[in-house]
Amino acid sequence: MIRINDFQYNSESHWYESKLEINGMATEIYVSDQEIKEVEALNNRVNKAINWIQDNFESILKYCAENLLELKNESWADSEEEKVTEAEFKERLLLESIKIESDGRLEVTFQDGELFWGHLIVVRTDAEYKLNYADIEG
Repeated sequence: MIRINDFQYNSESHWYESKLEINGMATEIYVSDQEIKEVEALNNRVNKAINWIQDNFESILKYCAENLLELKNESWADSEEEKVTEAEFKERLLLESIKIESDGRLEVTFQDGELFWGHLIVVRTDAEYKLNYADIEG
């Protein structure tokens, strides 16, 4: 079980910060304490979110591909470059960070594997972990 007491607190941004291994990738974890200050409630929120991400990792990657593969192949590919398949697209994504908002929403950020010239791919969920956003940023 992940314990919030093992995280470093950043008082300027009101985040707990740590690095965990998720699906074999070293990943930055940020947990907001804006609305919840109780340690046990934060522990529950973190563990629930991390478990959901691990259990649904393939679905998150698929959601990225469904939302961004056409953009990659139609707008970001060089003229000589072969089109990227869904499998190749998903394989190139590297989990970089997870933000757990105080209201339960998640933001999962991936390195793009040079699909979009080094931009980050950001996926967001609502508080019930329904995927609702995937785009390139940065």
